[in-house]
Amino acid sequence: MVQTDENPFDGTDEIFEAKQPLKKDSFDPETIFHRDKEINLYVNALQDVVVGHEPNNVFVYGPTGVGKTAVTKWVRDMLLEKADEQEVDLEILGPVNCRNSVLHKAA
Repeated sequence: MVQTDENPFDGTDEIFEAKQPLKKDSFDPETIFHRDKEINLYVNALQDVVVGHEPNNVFVYGPTGVGKTAVTKWVRDMLLEKADEQEVDLEILGPVNCRNSVLHKAA
C-alpha cells in the first residue's frame, strides 16, 4: 500500500543491478555463450569475405529473444576485425531488423 504522505519514487530499485540488458535490441555482450552452431553457420557463409571474395547470403529468423541480433552484431564485429587484418576493404550494412516490415506482419 502506498502511503499518501510519502513519495512512491523515493525508494530505490534494488532488484536489478543493471536493466540495460533487458531492453529490446540493446544487449551487446562481449562473449557469446551457447551459440557455437549458429556462429559456425555464419562463418561457413561468410568465410570467403576475408579473402576478398563475395559471400553467400545470410537470412536470420527465429523467435524474439533468442540472441539473433546479439550474435549477428558479434559475428559482424569479428568479421570486420579479420577483414581489417587481411587488408580487405569491407563495408557492412545492417543488421536490418525487419520487426516492422510487411513480411514480418504477414507471418
